[in-house]
Amino acid sequence: MLLLDEPVIDLLHPRAAGWIFALLAVLPIELSAAPPKNPFSLVRRPSREPAQAIGSYNAGCLAGAATLPRSGTGYRISKPERRRFFGHPLLVGFIQSMGEKISQEKLGVLEVGDLGQPRGGPTPSGHRSHQNGLDADLVLEVDGKAAPLPGRARALELAASFPEIERIFVHPTIKQALCLAAPEAEWLRKVRPFWGHLDHFHVRL
Repeated sequence: MLLLDEPVIDLLHPRAAGWIFALLAVLPIELSAAPPKNPFSLVRRPSREPAQAIGSYNAGCLAGAATLPRSGTGYRISKPERRRFFGHPLLVGFIQSMGEKISQEKLGVLEVGDLGQPRGGPTPSGHRSHQNGLDADLVLEVDGKAAPLPGRARALELAASFPEIERIFVHPTIKQALCLAAPEAEWLRKVRPFWGHLDHFHVRL
């Protein structure tokens, strides 16, 4: 469908768009199916405009998204078939830089889970956030398995060192272990306990 592949509405003058929608409303056309409940999940490409995170993490969308390559130095996308590898250019740049640091320190490989959809918005499954291009799920792996806690702690410290990172969500037991191991570490202020993050950590710009 053309509407899904190209930002057609973006190209229409507001007055022309109004006439088109008014015409469609009175024409005797019988639709074959109801409108999709989540049109964001059907769009295949980012919009052609300057990058902008719009709205909140839990209720927003994304203009001018950047595409994270499927693999790079120190990282790879774990489930490319989900097509959730789009984000604000700052998020994509962070992941690439983070992968380079992981590689330099020989910590393993950064498995990249979901970022967001081409234009953000709610996903059909898995998240309430990840809507405005500023969230990403990451896992540090060594030989195909989750890295031991010391390696994960170092990866979290590296992530927290980026000034653009505002929050890092981990499971409460992981946050407790980190605080016991290094109670005075300043970077732990960015690490927040949140249920459901036992097998990965969630970074937020």
